[in-house]
Amino acid sequence: MKTLYFVPEGGLANRIRAISSALAFCRDKDIALKIFWFKDWGMGARFHELFDAIQCDTAEVIDTDWRHNYLDLQRTRNYAMFPYLVYRFNNQIFKNIRNLNANPNIAKSTGDFYISSCYEFYGDTSDYSLLKPIESIQKGICAERQKFGNQAVIGVHIRRTDFPRSINESPTELFIEKMKREIENDPNVKFFLASDDEREKQSVSAVFREKMISFASELKRDTAKGVREALIELYLLSATKKIIGVRGSSFSEVAAKAGGIPLETITK
Repeated sequence: MKTLYFVPEGGLANRIRAISSALAFCRDKDIALKIFWFKDWGMGARFHELFDAIQCDTAEVIDTDWRHNYLDLQRTRNYAMFPYLVYRFNNQIFKNIRNLNANPNIAKSTGDFYISSCYEFYGDTSDYSLLKPIESIQKGICAERQKFGNQAVIGVHIRRTDFPRSINESPTELFIEKMKREIENDPNVKFFLASDDEREKQSVSAVFREKMISFASELKRDTAKGVREALIELYLLSATKKIIGVRGSSFSEVAAKAGGIPLETITK
């Protein structure tokens, strides 16, 4: 059986969707999968600090160390290893893949091959079911989920800090207007607000007060604690009835797909 050597890139949600695509692709094509998880400034946690081992006989995740640096083409310094990769994978190297179906050479490849991506690159077939948060994170999700009670809760995700486009395209005023319309439709509705900007949480909560639910997460993504709490927040979003989010944010998109719920994007 040939093996896909896969490197998920980007932050938490990007990696979740990319791994989910790799799992679905390898399942459908009967290919073994080795996932190499690198820590960096935007990902301060190792895979096994977040998720249980993947329950699939032909897939494994490796928390990398210096021995695996040659596989990490996100780092410019590692491009010196590119000739070795060409030799190792017989020139079957595919970086920044967005759509596998648009690259027939991948399915036809013989022997082991290499892909790196931060995208959902295998259509709508991504398999999120095999990624299970570890027990301590599951307990955190369940504890916070109790705040929802039996009421209808709408998720709200306002992305800011490292996504400047959203400040111009999706201003806070539009979120507030949309949330007011939701209250008109259902006076009993509540909102779970997730954001990477504490000021946004405070300003929106000041408007809606008792209708707001939030999770006091650490906003840093270069620490294991910050990433674990971001994962809790993502799964809490996925447990709402729908998400009001920012267009182009993988966090909103992954939460919606993981929960099987609608995503409505706010944009001018």
